[in-house]
Amino acid sequence: MRLRATDGLCLALAMLWLGVHSASSLAQSDPNDSLKPRRVSLEPRDDVEQQTDVVYAAYGERQVKLDLFLPRNEETGRSAVVVVHGGGWLQGDRTRFHALAQALAARGFVTAAIEYRLGGEARFPAAIHDCNAAVRWLRANAERLRVDPQKIGAVGGSAGGHLVALMAAAPQVASLQGDGGNVDQSSALQAAVVMAGPLELTTGSVAERSRTGGDSSNANRWFGKTIDEAPELYELASPYTHLSERTPPMLFMAGEFDQPQRNVASRDRLRSFKVKTDVFAYADGKHGCWNQHPWFEPMVDDMDAFLSEALKKSPRADDTRPLAMPWGELHRLADRLELRLASLPESASGVSINVPRFNNPVGPIFIKGDESKKPLTLKPGLTDWTIELPKSVAAGESDMTIVVETVGRPYLPTLPRIVSSAAEATLL
Repeated sequence: MRLRATDGLCLALAMLWLGVHSASSLAQSDPNDSLKPRRVSLEPRDDVEQQTDVVYAAYGERQVKLDLFLPRNEETGRSAVVVVHGGGWLQGDRTRFHALAQALAARGFVTAAIEYRLGGEARFPAAIHDCNAAVRWLRANAERLRVDPQKIGAVGGSAGGHLVALMAAAPQVASLQGDGGNVDQSSALQAAVVMAGPLELTTGSVAERSRTGGDSSNANRWFGKTIDEAPELYELASPYTHLSERTPPMLFMAGEFDQPQRNVASRDRLRSFKVKTDVFAYADGKHGCWNQHPWFEPMVDDMDAFLSEALKKSPRADDTRPLAMPWGELHRLADRLELRLASLPESASGVSINVPRFNNPVGPIFIKGDESKKPLTLKPGLTDWTIELPKSVAAGESDMTIVVETVGRPYLPTLPRIVSSAAEATLL
């Protein structure tokens, strides 16, 4: 169940149980174990090609590089996403977001995990120059990459989230574009996902730390001046300053304990311009939870849904790895489960199989290929479901597939997600 609550309230929210990456986590007896952070690792995938150290911008001898993640398909007109790492504008590198870039590529997006010049090398606006150059590079290479140049979005976390918001809000501001290459191309985005990045630099915590933190303020080191010394720089770098009716749809994401209430003024301003925006908060999540299990996959699911709609991309029917089960594989599709059986166990009451309990309303359950969709019996339990098969089905080897239709994409009941937006309180 998802509750949309007024954004200006204190996020009094409902819980929606969501799936994570493996069936093994479902069997844990202590539900709190499933919320212990675990770093996301990059594992090779047969359905994604990786190309590293691709030069996308140059400033004299300084080459700025990205790593491409390409879906292994023959589709044309694909959507692309620039992935921008965080690190307070002073630290970090593009490999931090490789797992995210790969996961989105597995969903059908062409993704580019980019480096950008950090504050120790070059102060503002160098970083935003690089980010915009990456968008221009994608457009210049759209035909080769089979990308639709009008379907480019960006995702960023923390400082990377700030940069993504600035990319989205200010493609028309000449001083933020730079001359890193492909200046004949537009840097405009068609969608943006901001994970815990600040949009209002002249107020709030960034401005406060600038005034009180001295050299410990990342903003002071990035700009080279405090907000009182150069208020015009902070205003120029604030995405809030540039928001307009031309700003593309923007999704905000944050952990429950990572100030999901930040950027309220920016969301209010976006809504005043009729720009689509939402904020999703994830239970027990802290800063950086997007790079940790159990938050990673649910957040990728939400990014995929948002970007697919904003970039007018059709979601893939089956875009996650199957869960290995004792009887075969469980595939999670857009509106159903498919239980692809390899062997059937026999119980005292006949042939039946157990599946993890999903927290979606369930529709018909039937054997694939049965035109009559004769319903199978489902017995719900606390942690799993038991599906009883017809008496005519014998135990042993099988190539049968069982379909469990669901209302919406099926989610495993391991991670509570909190969702908030500015819409009137509406139960979905």
